[in-house]
Amino acid sequence: MQKLRVIDVVYMLAIIALGVLYINEKFIEKKQFKEIDVERINVVGEDGNKYIVLSCPKRQALATMNHKPIDPEQERDVPGLLFFNQQGDEIGGLIYHGDDSSSFQMLTFDQYKNDQIMCMRKDEYKQDGKWNRRYGLTFQERFWVNNMDSVMNVYRELTKIENEEERNNAIDELFSDPSLRVPFRMFLGRTFKGSNGLFLYDDQSRTRARFYIDKNNNAKLQFFDENGKKVYQIPESK
Repeated sequence: MQKLRVIDVVYMLAIIALGVLYINEKFIEKKQFKEIDVERINVVGEDGNKYIVLSCPKRQALATMNHKPIDPEQERDVPGLLFFNQQGDEIGGLIYHGDDSSSFQMLTFDQYKNDQIMCMRKDEYKQDGKWNRRYGLTFQERFWVNNMDSVMNVYRELTKIENEEERNNAIDELFSDPSLRVPFRMFLGRTFKGSNGLFLYDDQSRTRARFYIDKNNNAKLQFFDENGKKVYQIPESK
């Protein structure tokens, strides 16, 4: 009989504990923490859709389309804050990385059902003991009408071709499609050569105009033809 009473008490305590947990879950909507250590935080909606992921490098979220990874075998070993839309597409984010030889940070904005078309980015790399830097705002253009995941599916199949020459030729042929071009159209910022200004490109990523101040503080306005030949400059070349 004594054993039965002990068991009854244990059951009663268990029920009380579950009740307390339920009340906390049901009625306490906000909790405060002075400090928290975590490897990854997922912000989800009531429907379970993932909208924001804040993560360490090891647990970083992959790029997705329609809730599925575009490249399941990809490794994203960088910390950052990624954003997703209601359709389960990754649509951009904040990415940070750096070590004693190179460093980059960027804020990206993705085209609908595609990859980034606008990016604020800083790049640094160390060469011969000297750090080289480029930073600014870039615009790209993506012409393809296919969803990015369909293009990546074809690309992954091509990478499985065992013969290296055949594999490279097949990949080159895939991306020779004009609809798959991703040309740079504009850069506003500082180049690795130390020039600060506005740099414009055509739909083949060819430089067509520059308005900048070079590292010697000389202001220049330049125009180029489709072959890269300079056709006009202010001030005129000596």
